[in-house]
Amino acid sequence: MQKVYIFCNNNYSYNNDNFTLDIDLSGIIIGSNGGANYLCKKGIIPDVVIGDFDSIFPECLDSLKNKSNIIKFPVDKDKSDTELAVEYCVQNGFNNITLINAVDGRLDHSLVNIFFIERFIKQGLTFQFLNRENEIFVVTDKIQINAEIGTIISLISLTDFTLVKKTESLKFPLNNEKLYRSSSRGISNTTTEEKFSITVTCGILLIIKER
Repeated sequence: MQKVYIFCNNNYSYNNDNFTLDIDLSGIIIGSNGGANYLCKKGIIPDVVIGDFDSIFPECLDSLKNKSNIIKFPVDKDKSDTELAVEYCVQNGFNNITLINAVDGRLDHSLVNIFFIERFIKQGLTFQFLNRENEIFVVTDKIQINAEIGTIISLISLTDFTLVKKTESLKFPLNNEKLYRSSSRGISNTTTEEKFSITVTCGILLIIKER
C-alpha cells in the first residue's frame, strides 16, 4: 500500500521557522497549493502540486514546472485545495494518506479538513494528520501506537459516537464505552507504557498524541 503525504499551506515558509519534519517521506508527495512552499524551502520535490495557486510563491511554482505534475484549478471553486488533493488520491488509487499541517493555523480549514475525511473513510481510505505539536491517528478498528510514558493522549469521536471496546496502557481505561462527539470525555488521558492500544467496534475515533 503506497503512502501519500499531502503538505498543506502553513506558516513555516513565511518566516524564519526552521521546523523540519522528522519522518520518512517514502511515497507520493503532494503539495496542496501553498503547502508546496515548505517543500521548496526544504529542497523536496513533490510528485504533484495541486490547487488554485493563490498562496504558492511564484518562484516556487516556476521551479517545479518541469519537475512535478502541476494541476491547476480556478480560484472560484467549491472545494478546498486539500479536498481536491485527496480526490486526486482516490482517482489514482492511493488510499493511505498523511495530511501534514492540515490541522494548523486557520480554524476554518482545520475543522473542514477533519470533517471531510469521514466521506473518504467510507470509501476505504485511511488517514493520519501530522503537525509540529501533534500526531492524529484516525481509527475504525484497532491500533497500537508507540509513545513515551506520560504522553498526553486525547480520544475524540469524529462520528456522533464511537464505541471503544478496550484501551490498554492508558491511565484512564475505557471498556465497552461510548465516546460522544458532543462530550469532552476522552481528552487529556496519559500513557502508562511505551506502547498503548485502542480497539474500536463502531464509529470513527481521533487519537491525538503530543509529539
